[in-house]
Amino acid sequence: MTIEQLSQWMHEPHTLNQEQVAELRKLCEEFPYFAVCRMLLLKGLRNTNDVLFESEIRKTAIYCPDRRKLYFLLYPVTDTQTQSGNLSKASYNDVPGDYFSLQEVNEPADKSQSLKNLAQKLKEARQQKAATATTIRTTTPSPEIEEEPTKPVEEELIFTEDEAIRLIRAKDFEKALKILRVLHLNIPEKSVYFADQIRYLEKIIATINKS
Repeated sequence: MTIEQLSQWMHEPHTLNQEQVAELRKLCEEFPYFAVCRMLLLKGLRNTNDVLFESEIRKTAIYCPDRRKLYFLLYPVTDTQTQSGNLSKASYNDVPGDYFSLQEVNEPADKSQSLKNLAQKLKEARQQKAATATTIRTTTPSPEIEEEPTKPVEEELIFTEDEAIRLIRAKDFEKALKILRVLHLNIPEKSVYFADQIRYLEKIIATINKS
């Protein structure tokens, strides 16, 4: 797999086929916390109607920093839907925090049920992750820290991670690497996740410098 191929798949995920899914699976095995690769793998499994699609949803939901983007990657808003009024731009922009409520917007019964299943699986994965984090915090003594003021910081860090992904798509790997290193230092609970992405980008940059 080349850098150009990965960039193309990020821009045209609807073209992913079985051969490319196999390549993405190998990349995920080498870099298990590389969220972009996992999202592309899930999209490829859906494109090819792979039987492993359902089981892979749980894994991807845990590693994915933005489940809203995952949802629209799997179920993109088409021009036909927009023109027919099934899903207007207004409804797209006004999606609430629990964006799975989109499944209720004039969807056929079978597709609506499919979206409900996806929503439930992602919700269960999210709850399982939250329960694990709560258990760790409960069993590990720590000084009292007010949690409310940290919310804006978390939102800012998520935005920064989105920026890193955008830079990777634009092949600006050096800037993306700097952002990921900052995130690695500021979010210790996701240090392994960011370390894996940093390692992947360093490998790409080293390959570019050799060529």
